Amino acid sequence: MIDECGDCLEPNDPNFNQSCSDCMGVPNGSSVFDECGECLEADDPSFNESCADCTGIPNGSAVIDECGECLQPDDPSFNQSCSDCMGIPNGSAIIDECGECLTPDDPGFNQSCADCMGIPNGSSVIDECGECLQPDDPSFNQSCADCMGIPNGSSVIDECGECLTPNDPSFNQSCADCLGVPNGTAVFDECGECLPPSSISFNQSCADCLGIPNGIAILDDCGECLELDDPFFNQACADCLGIPNGSAVIDECGVCLDINDPEFNQSCVESIFVPNVFSPNGVYPNDRFQLFGNDGLQAMILDYRMYSRWGELLYRAQDFSMTDIDYWWDGSFAGAELPAGVYVYYIQIQWMSGEIETFIGDVTLLK
Repeated sequence: MIDECGDCLEPNDPNFNQSCSDCMGVPNGSSVFDECGECLEADDPSFNESCADCTGIPNGSAVIDECGECLQPDDPSFNQSCSDCMGIPNGSAIIDECGECLTPDDPGFNQSCADCMGIPNGSSVIDECGECLQPDDPSFNQSCADCMGIPNGSSVIDECGECLTPNDPSFNQSCADCLGVPNGTAVFDECGECLPPSSISFNQSCADCLGIPNGIAILDDCGECLELDDPFFNQACADCLGIPNGSAVIDECGVCLDINDPEFNQSCVESIFVPNVFSPNGVYPNDRFQLFGNDGLQAMILDYRMYSRWGELLYRAQDFSMTDIDYWWDGSFAGAELPAGVYVYYIQIQWMSGEIETFIGDVTLLK
């Protein structure tokens, strides 16, 4: 009989309805073997899908990579769209601020370029004092700086307020006194000694007996402190001869003698000579009527009068030294020479002892 394929065959012929059968054995059917070897109709959604790769290519090699991308395994982008900086798909490594590829929990993360404060690419550094600071910080290198501002320097403020190293020759010297004591009070006194003004020896090593530095006063022989040109030098204890601590005294005759001198008190004993004549001829010593005494005799004429024989006062002088010849009478009256003759005198004398003696008599004037 004619089968569905138009072939005349016995129904029991193995080829009956086969010449036009599709892969499903359906005569004149539309099923075919797809590229996957599956027998399906062409409009079947699964046609060519059972062996299709992720791009839908039957028997293709594209696969879904770890990033979820459909790519050929040899594609340079395979597993890269989700790779971290280490190239690990879906990894957590990233480029830190130092440019290093590390996971954020890595201890070295952001540390390869971190400053001493731990700040990546920061500018803080360890200064010379061991402090972590930025170089423009006012405290940079200052926590260990000496007074000169030198880190770990040895300069200190000395007792004079100067900033110096202790081994500097000027250390503690700008305010030192002459003894080298800082802020001390010692000064050079007028004797050139270095002493504090409160010292009992200040200005004394060169002081004279008056306590005057470099003075010229000395103790004289009397124990008095005087300068050599002082009028009283050696005079406080001088005797009448001017000899310091001498034994000379004024005796009763008014003479300065040592009490052991044989002439002591003798020069005024019966020492007055009263002339009985005189001649005013200009020849000393007989040209005036005057009294004469022993050498050294001192006496004052308290009253000296000359009279004529009739009692007329011709001349008078008072209170002069017996040795002053200008006061003795020269035999004149009213500027005129008197004639030869006898004249009367009255003389009152005071000795150095204070005793007063009066002489009355007459004298002859010769021509």
